[in-house]
Amino acid sequence: MDRRKRTSPLKSAFITTVTVAGVAATVVSGCGDFRGTSNPPPVRTDVCPSDMPKDGDFCFAFMTGLSCGYASNGCGEDTATCGANDVWQVETINVSCNPPFPMPCPDTLPATGDDCTADGFE
Repeated sequence: MDRRKRTSPLKSAFITTVTVAGVAATVVSGCGDFRGTSNPPPVRTDVCPSDMPKDGDFCFAFMTGLSCGYASNGCGEDTATCGANDVWQVETINVSCNPPFPMPCPDTLPATGDDCTADGFE
């Protein structure tokens, strides 16, 4: 008669599931954080990015406190600042465009009846 202790199939499946879930949680938590540490730490730049960052994007490659201005629809300015928490904070400063800016004069004198809308007047 064999007197070894037997493990039920249900208990084996539970132990396997818990083990796999624990390993997966450990792997995922280590790979998803792009702000992790490195040795030596990354060099931060004080040069503004050419394209305006989105509010909440990571800015860990830029100097903390770096403030960059970007033109906004011709009537204001967007300012992106790299905050202490390594995320961009974007602020829009609107100025009035009423009346709108005058359109530039054409290179040649228009003829009577020429299109003078924004699309036809360049």
